[in-house]
Amino acid sequence: MTGLSAAPVRAADDLLGPVVESMSFTPEMLDPSEGTPLRITARVTDATEVQRVRAYVFPQGDEAMGHGVDLARVSGSVTDGTYRADFVFPPSVLPEGLEYGQKYGYWGVQVWAVDVLGHRGTELRSPTPLMVLDPADSSPPMVTGAS
Repeated sequence: MTGLSAAPVRAADDLLGPVVESMSFTPEMLDPSEGTPLRITARVTDATEVQRVRAYVFPQGDEAMGHGVDLARVSGSVTDGTYRADFVFPPSVLPEGLEYGQKYGYWGVQVWAVDVLGHRGTELRSPTPLMVLDPADSSPPMVTGAS
């Protein structure tokens, strides 16, 4: 038969958390002193209703020093939507006292979601790291000769 929609999922039947189907971020290289936002976008699905989507940005090797940001739905529905946030690195994200390699260099970006029933899905981590540039040394090295 055509024109019939699927029956809605009952809460008792939804035992799994939301699925982060995909995620991306731009730009891939960021100088935090410029105030350029990191735009994080994710597509999330759930059998009942996605309640919260959150991204976590952290220096690789030290997830405890990261920072979270909530994503808002910009298109789609509560069961299959696209979510987005623009995150600006505040000074507190790059605190004094971190070793150089933790403050600048490669950072990870991951997204996770929770549905209205409280189920948290597994997070999706970007396979490509974010490069956080040191504003005092934002020029890449150059090879000036070889022997």
